[in-house]
Amino acid sequence: MKKFLIAAMITAILVLPFGLHIGFAADHEETGVAITVTGVNYCLLCNLAEDEVAGADADYAKLNGLKVREAVNADGESVEELKGKTLHYLATKDGKELLTGDANRDKVIVVEGTLYKNANALAVKSFEIADGEVAEGDDDWGWDDWDDLPVGSMSGQPVL
Repeated sequence: MKKFLIAAMITAILVLPFGLHIGFAADHEETGVAITVTGVNYCLLCNLAEDEVAGADADYAKLNGLKVREAVNADGESVEELKGKTLHYLATKDGKELLTGDANRDKVIVVEGTLYKNANALAVKSFEIADGEVAEGDDDWGWDDWDDLPVGSMSGQPVL
């Protein structure tokens, strides 16, 4: 009986971490979907936290994001919930020119790639500069919506 208990404990010790690893990995997996996104390529730090630019590392101060104007999935259907949101570029070879620097900043870009919706991340497969200019309202980066927060407490204060 004692040998059986020892063998069961050793088996549990060896198998448990493997099971936890699989459970952890499954929680963080997300399948990307093919998408075409049109939006404005903009400097994240310059537009969202301008006060932080001076103290930022030079490489990170030049990171860009894509403010979505329009998104269409592989079936040609519009993905309305992305409109006005910012997608962050994944560091892929094909997206390098959009991810950092000034070359394509403040331009309207059409990107074909893979969207990881839960992470608001976009893996660029190809892109082109679209005809059109950054319109008025494209500089409204969408973070100033504090007045629209739902009131869910007796104090009447917004609850996040």
